[in-house]
Amino acid sequence: MQLPFIAVDYVISVGLCAASTNPSQDKRIKKITVQVVSGKGDLPISFIENQALLDEAAMLTCMAYVDLNPIRAQLADTPEQSDHTSIQLRIRAALKGEQPKNLLPFIVNERDNQPNGIAFLLSDYLELVDDTGRIIRSDKRGAISENSAKLLARLNISHDNWLKLTTEFGKLFRGPVGTLQELTDYCEHLEKRRRHFAASCQHFHSN
Repeated sequence: MQLPFIAVDYVISVGLCAASTNPSQDKRIKKITVQVVSGKGDLPISFIENQALLDEAAMLTCMAYVDLNPIRAQLADTPEQSDHTSIQLRIRAALKGEQPKNLLPFIVNERDNQPNGIAFLLSDYLELVDDTGRIIRSDKRGAISENSAKLLARLNISHDNWLKLTTEFGKLFRGPVGTLQELTDYCEHLEKRRRHFAASCQHFHSN
């Protein structure tokens, strides 16, 4: 699953979403386009690399981290004002009853005629990102709505872990992202002996 990802400063581009299937496994390994921009100096410096997102929780967390980047950087107060983010594109398209062409749609259930999609309601994701953005701006705890709390429960991520992941994702991960079990399976498949960032992957679990 290709997604935009930004580690520092601000987002300058939005990646395209597309699924790729590993033929040797009955599971999809999502990948994101990582574009890191450094605002230090006269001109931004960027580079592109790939990073594996191993499950839905990792995918949604990475999306939220990217979409919240302008708010964390104090360049915007709301997701609607967050320029050059996928969430801004989704909000503008939703107001017109449309779906952004370059982004995978949010769907409740995967259907035969639409196998590639994000299996959550768009409204739930927008609410979760908005709630998280409010907490980041005010640096307060306990502002997650009941509906957002249900989504986090579905992802099996605790409130505190969610805030950690969506504010420090770029620091926590430089490799595969997902639950510890998904990371183990991924490393075994690639015959890797060491599970890098295993400690960070433990944040994908409700304490």
